[in-house]
Amino acid sequence: MQRVYKQGMKLTDLTPAGFLEAANAKFFGPKMQDVMRLDAGSFDGPLAVGIWGVEKGEFELVYGASEFVTVLSGRVIVTAGGKSHELGPGDVCFTPKGETVHWNVLEEVRKAFIVVS
Repeated sequence: MQRVYKQGMKLTDLTPAGFLEAANAKFFGPKMQDVMRLDAGSFDGPLAVGIWGVEKGEFELVYGASEFVTVLSGRVIVTAGGKSHELGPGDVCFTPKGETVHWNVLEEVRKAFIVVS
């Protein structure tokens, strides 16, 4: 076991990512800080696994790869295809490549992710 996620980790425990800006996310309000820890793979390769977090706010983005996530902490309402779901700790979600998703982050969120190109 090389990497562990402990409940209560703060955004400052992870590395600033800048993923939202790099992915051309559309922000509704101020730009949000996002952070990450890449545990395996690479975003340039077929698989990436890690922890990602973002502060409270709203954004929308088109997914450039398919992603499976488990919410570790916080609360978010995700909307895609006209359907909204509120997600919190323990909830899982799959987003296929090409899907446009609106995130309304109600509480600072951390999620474990598996991204497949």
